[in-house]
Amino acid sequence: MDRNQGSRRRHRTKTRLQKLHRRIRNVANTWRHRLTRHVGDNARLLVLEKLNTQGMAKSAQGTVHRPGNRVQQQAGLNRSILATGWSEIEQMLRYKTRVVYVNPAYTSQRCSRYGQVDKASRRSQSAFHPPSTAQAAVIGPMGT
Repeated sequence: MDRNQGSRRRHRTKTRLQKLHRRIRNVANTWRHRLTRHVGDNARLLVLEKLNTQGMAKSAQGTVHRPGNRVQQQAGLNRSILATGWSEIEQMLRYKTRVVYVNPAYTSQRCSRYGQVDKASRRSQSAFHPPSTAQAAVIGPMGT
């Protein structure tokens, strides 16, 4: 039998859903292009951390013998990483401006002016306090 499966209403609903998903995808892609265009117009050189987004978006499910921890929180983070489209943004930035990658280790604790790594610099996720001027004077101007 060469009969199609499902009703006309099912096919109509499927087509409408495909249209909706295409529109959502196009809106997100437009947002990414506008964001990267703005960044590219205002920066000649962009320094990005070389993040392992595949590893970051990996499931925390675990196995039967070793179940994962905080699976729901990881799933939420995975959804937000994948929904934002970090890799697409990175790819668009590469052809719109010059991009240099740095090792992500200690970047949240390193002083951008002197290059000093201090655990006390990052007191919370949102608050960064550079090393005091007394510490900076020992290092010397601009790390020399």
